[in-house]
Amino acid sequence: MSQPVNQTDAALLRQIRQGNHLAFAGLYDRYWGLLYRQAYNILHDDQQTQDLVQEVFCKVWANRANLDIKHPRAYLIKAVRNGVADYLKSSLLTRTDQAFLATEPSIDHVEEAMAYQETSQRLEALCKELPARSREVFYLSRFAHLSNEEIAQKLSMSKRTVEWHISESLKYLRVGLQVSGLLLLMLLRL
Repeated sequence: MSQPVNQTDAALLRQIRQGNHLAFAGLYDRYWGLLYRQAYNILHDDQQTQDLVQEVFCKVWANRANLDIKHPRAYLIKAVRNGVADYLKSSLLTRTDQAFLATEPSIDHVEEAMAYQETSQRLEALCKELPARSREVFYLSRFAHLSNEEIAQKLSMSKRTVEWHISESLKYLRVGLQVSGLLLLMLLRL
C-alpha cells in the first residue's frame, strides 16, 4: 500500500470506505488546516473550532461505509460551514434565552412597572383636566423642555405668568395624584 500523502482524494476515500485508518489519517492531515481556518475565521474560538472540525471528521469515519463523495475538498468545506451555521444558530438561541432570563422582571419589578404605568395614565388624565392655557404652558415646560423665557416668548406672555401657570398646574397634579393614591390604598384595604 502506498503512502496516503501521495494518493489522490478518490483513492483515499476508497480505502477509507474499507476501514483503512492510515488513509483516513492522510485525508485528515490533508484537510484539517484548511477546515480549521474556514471555521476559525467565523467563530474566532480555538476550542470550538477544533471541536467542530473534529466532529466533521468523526462523521466521515462513522459513515465511511456509505460515503459517496465526488469532491472531498468541497464536501468537507461544506460540512464545516454547515457545522458552523448550526453552532451559531444554537449559540444565538442560547444567548437569547440567557439574555431573556437575565432581564426577566421579578415580581417587584412587575409591580413597580404596573404602578408606574397606572401613575402615568392618571397623570395624563389629570393634565387633560387642566385649563387650556395652563395645560399648554405645562406641556411646553415639562415635555418640550422649553425654559420659562422661551415659553413666555412663544406664547406672548410674561415670564411671571408662565411661572404662575406651572406652579398652579403642579399643585393641581399633586393633589390629584395624592387623591388617586389614597383611593388605591383604600381599595387595597377592602
